[in-house]
Amino acid sequence: MIPDFSDQISAIRKEHPSSTHIVYAYRVKEVSRILYEKFSDAGEPSGTAGKPTLNVLQKQEIINGIILTVRYFGGIKLGKGGLVRAYSESAKLALLNAILREFIVYKMIQTTLSYPQFESVEREIQKRNYEITQKEFAEFVTIQIQCREQGLSELKVYLSEIGIQSYDIMD
Repeated sequence: MIPDFSDQISAIRKEHPSSTHIVYAYRVKEVSRILYEKFSDAGEPSGTAGKPTLNVLQKQEIINGIILTVRYFGGIKLGKGGLVRAYSESAKLALLNAILREFIVYKMIQTTLSYPQFESVEREIQKRNYEITQKEFAEFVTIQIQCREQGLSELKVYLSEIGIQSYDIMD
């Protein structure tokens, strides 16, 4: 299920019940790599509010974020060009004042090793900046290794090099 920010949009609507327009745009990228984008002109002329806001998110390569602009009509009609400029500028200012954080997708690999393999693999995993998040000791050692999504291929090559062909990739 793709997040739709409906709770945040509803909260802003409740906070500003007498506003004329609450324009928004968001971009969400799921772990499945599907990029979903949505915007609303919120009653403004088509393409003059939500789309310019979305364009700012796209140009800044913002993913998993939303920009909401609350507008109270002040008696001056801006025209289509004026609305586009106003909403674009509002979105740019919002990003300038926002605290942005990198969104990192991690993958988990689970595999089973012999005890002698485990000791050398554990050292190498730490050296390569992966993390063993779970260890289960029985007849063999079962471990879960966490790595950044972009490092998954390198981890699989390493496991293959040391003779580990069997592992599960978990989301």
